[in-house]
Amino acid sequence: MKNCRWEHRVEQWFDGMTAKPGGIEQHVTQCASCRAHLEGLETLRGAARGIAEHQHIADAQFPVFMEGVRGGIEPAAKRHGGLWALASMAAAAVIVAASAFVIFTNGPREVKAQTIVESYSSDLEAATITSYSSEDGTITVWLNIDEGDVW
Repeated sequence: MKNCRWEHRVEQWFDGMTAKPGGIEQHVTQCASCRAHLEGLETLRGAARGIAEHQHIADAQFPVFMEGVRGGIEPAAKRHGGLWALASMAAAAVIVAASAFVIFTNGPREVKAQTIVESYSSDLEAATITSYSSEDGTITVWLNIDEGDVW
């Protein structure tokens, strides 16, 4: 819905500040935009009246009322979450240190093959297989392709 150029006049009529209400009343009945604007003004005025009404607080309700006021004004009480966070970080540091100690104190380990190769072959055409044995007993198996690439 578009705003109507008469909305300002409707506001003045609503506030009782116009001398010729007849033409505006007729316009509001015909214009949906001004009618919706008038309904919004009536809702706003009703809400403002509700705020202006005096609220009585009984003696029994006063402490709860004041607690709500203090909650909105005073900062929240400091929690002891920092102590728990510090304790959690200390526990994590102990776990990391113990893990590092276990990992790094054993030193490097010698790696030995557990599989013994007794025979070897290939289904690749034009491939040759050769093996070499070193002085310490290590056997190296080579797969050679005709193009000269070694795998």
